[in-house]
Amino acid sequence: MGARNRVSIGLALCAVLTGGVLVAGCSAAPAETYETPYYTLQLPTDLAASCVIEYDDYARMMNDGSGEIGHTTSVLDRETGAPLFFVVCGPDSFGPDEGDPRSVKLGEPSQLPGANVYVGQLMFGLDGETTDPHAEEYASFVTVR
Repeated sequence: MGARNRVSIGLALCAVLTGGVLVAGCSAAPAETYETPYYTLQLPTDLAASCVIEYDDYARMMNDGSGEIGHTTSVLDRETGAPLFFVVCGPDSFGPDEGDPRSVKLGEPSQLPGANVYVGQLMFGLDGETTDPHAEEYASFVTVR
């Protein structure tokens, strides 16, 4: 399985793990800045007003033993519930293919050695159509801690 598939599957798994419900530390109200122990997400005001942010601090060990994957923030469209993008921590073995326009590796958080922070979006939307790649733009909203 290619790294791109791992990221797409991993991000889909992260979406499933959150179960589409708000989890501890989340708010249904617009939030321009959201901090986790591993990264900070700062959304532009107009985007924050149209989104719901969900954070799930759950992490699981990768099957290959290379590290944890999890600590996921999902940014969802407030009206449709469709995922716009995800921020997730995981080892290099989880990471995207170089040049994948729907995912960006941001770096290693100081509180989670051996992991990296990734920003990604699903390849297909809820309607089955291919999504326009915006990962680079979304990555500009995230600062690794």
